[in-house]
Amino acid sequence: MIAIDLDGTLLDSHKKLPAGCAAVFKEAWRAGVYISIITGRNLCSVHTIGKELHLSGPHASSGGALVCGNGGRPVYARHFLKKEDIRKIVGICRRWNLTIFLENANRILVENNSGRYLEVRQPHYHCIPQLCDDILLKLNFQPLKATIIGEHLDLIRAQADFDNCQNCFHTTTTGEQNIEITSSGVNKGSALREISAVTGIPLQNIMAIGDSPNDLSMLQEAGVSAAVANAQPEVQQVAQMIVPSNDQSGVLWAIKNLVLPSVFLK
Repeated sequence: MIAIDLDGTLLDSHKKLPAGCAAVFKEAWRAGVYISIITGRNLCSVHTIGKELHLSGPHASSGGALVCGNGGRPVYARHFLKKEDIRKIVGICRRWNLTIFLENANRILVENNSGRYLEVRQPHYHCIPQLCDDILLKLNFQPLKATIIGEHLDLIRAQADFDNCQNCFHTTTTGEQNIEITSSGVNKGSALREISAVTGIPLQNIMAIGDSPNDLSMLQEAGVSAAVANAQPEVQQVAQMIVPSNDQSGVLWAIKNLVLPSVFLK
């Protein structure tokens, strides 16, 4: 199996799939290689890309909180944020004037938008966030993940508050401008373990490719780990190998030059 992050890894700098992606994925599938998308985005994006590339799953979305088939069925694992943790998260975000997104598989609510609303209106992201004045009053679903966006110094202050809530939830990031929050113990690495159990493919037979700190947990779980050349330094340090950048179709290069040759040599 090859487990692939989306933004900054499979998708290029314009959030587009690399040319020839469907053909390479099809070749891998015919060779007996599962392809699993593991992303911080919610199921909407995975479903859209999965249909375009004719994938079947299992995939992980919302930072590993949901593991399911292509269109959301079957559901193999689902980890919701607790109500009391949501209240803590929202309170901290309001204290530091941060934008907060709460999402489930097909809905996203946002409070304190502050001009960042369009940042998630991008290709393969058809769940348009719903603006609200009070996200707690508007919330009528169980969130899988929270995404916090704001100025770097404000995020540092908020992270210190989150750290004081020991074992409440898991926090990670894709960079200096956001924090991603899932339930305690839930991340891309835990999702990869669940996918391994579902498919019966041992972790040592899985290659994971990523670019951001939120990919570190799955890179550490996989038997083979790779970072695209545009990956952040801490990710490159953990990865066993570096492949071409996302703008150079690094994922496709890895499949054609590393994964498929090893399959045919068996």
